[in-house]
Amino acid sequence: MNSLLEELNCETVFTIPVFGGIGVSEAVVVTWIIMAVLVVLCLCLVRNLKVENPGKKQLMLETAVSGLYNFFEEIVGEKGRRYIPYLSTVAIYIGIANLIGLFGFKPPTKALNVTAALAVMSIILVEYSGILSFPGFNGKSDDTFEALQPVFKVIKTKERLYSVRIRTGYCIDVLFLFLFYKNTL
Repeated sequence: MNSLLEELNCETVFTIPVFGGIGVSEAVVVTWIIMAVLVVLCLCLVRNLKVENPGKKQLMLETAVSGLYNFFEEIVGEKGRRYIPYLSTVAIYIGIANLIGLFGFKPPTKALNVTAALAVMSIILVEYSGILSFPGFNGKSDDTFEALQPVFKVIKTKERLYSVRIRTGYCIDVLFLFLFYKNTL
């Protein structure tokens, strides 16, 4: 168990001497390397783009971008189109972060902090988009009560479940007590 934790642990590469020292882990340094490579790659690939007579480099880039876009569009559908750039960015980052281990670096996705950060960002995005989908929160309705109807429905459903559970639990408890005391008399 300890060897697994040691394997998942990222060492601190250096410390920034601010606010008592901020440790910078291997995962952060490798992520910076990935970002630098992607920025340089993007600058090289988007230079001299043409509307007419595109080159092989531009055609390859357009094919890759449209393929990624179509892949995620099939998954999220028409209503989820606005999330495709986020999903594409996360997919590219995770793919490169996992492949960077082949070049001798420690993959940043090995660190639990990176995985947790990606999960928290995705959860916040999902919850934010869910809240915006309620009527009233997206500016389409002025009625706040109407906007809170889904919340009230969830509370009402939970209340019914708890109420039924309490009543059936009480009946079962009374039945067991009756049977228990009946056999002891």
